Amino acid sequence: MTNAINLVSKVLKIDKHKIKKNSKNKDFDEWDSLASIRIFLAIEKIIKKKIDHNYISKLNSIEEIDKIIKEK
Repeated sequence: MTNAINLVSKVLKIDKHKIKKNSKNKDFDEWDSLASIRIFLAIEKIIKKKIDHNYISKLNSIEEIDKIIKEK
């Protein structure tokens, strides 16, 4: 989970201590649709491969981001 929290913290420029493992996009004003795309691109960079753009709609929580990182 730490990787997802660190990733979202870096992309959204939010203190990672404010982000919990059960945090969702609606918990942060900074986490808008553009931020979701930036998170998506950051995930691709971490896993070093392209992923289906349909995953962007799933990037609505730390848990989902962590799941995507781990399964890829």
